Amino acid sequence: MNLNTPVRHGYTLDDLDRFARSAVSREITRGSWRGTQIGERYEIAWSAIAWHVSAAEEAPTASELAVVGMRALNDTLSQHRKHHGTRDNARAFAAYWLDLGAPSGSPEGATVEALALAQIWPRLTPREKDVLVALATYDDHRAAAAVVGLSTRAFACQLSLARKRFLALWHEGEIPSRPWGNDRRRKAGARHQAMATRLRARPSRKAGRSGSPSPLPREAA
Repeated sequence: MNLNTPVRHGYTLDDLDRFARSAVSREITRGSWRGTQIGERYEIAWSAIAWHVSAAEEAPTASELAVVGMRALNDTLSQHRKHHGTRDNARAFAAYWLDLGAPSGSPEGATVEALALAQIWPRLTPREKDVLVALATYDDHRAAAAVVGLSTRAFACQLSLARKRFLALWHEGEIPSRPWGNDRRRKAGARHQAMATRLRARPSRKAGRSGSPSPLPREAA
């Protein structure tokens, strides 16, 4: 994915990614989305920011776009709570749901993971270590594949084998679980690239119907 791909008003995919991450990080600090997936929050904020940039007649400011992302997260959270019959404006809501209702902190999880990693890591093969370290370092499948000298498809195959090997050692003596979670690093880039193309074309189609030329995106500062 080319992060320098223009969207509109001089903003690029890299800018949208930065604004979405900013919105998500602020919501995490507030504690409103405790217990939900960060990837889901990111997609909500990114989509709202992307459509706002596309629909704006004048170039929006960076702070405005960050607020758009936060507002989208707040609206989605309010709808979720309403669906489950939870009122965030009820008396003592924050005291109960954000404090008393939250799980207490414990070092147990981090301790177990640290000990397990120390025991499992030496038993992995050099290739398994290479692909896992590359992905952890670059957080991108293409970049990680290039570092270890593999094609993207070969890297994905090696990564799958490494993860299965890790789980087998984690559950040693038991039937290992299947890899869990949804790795968005491979999918988000292509999806955002396609959306950027549609967003750039959207003003053009509108202008074509009205008979006036579409505005050209200015270069990002």
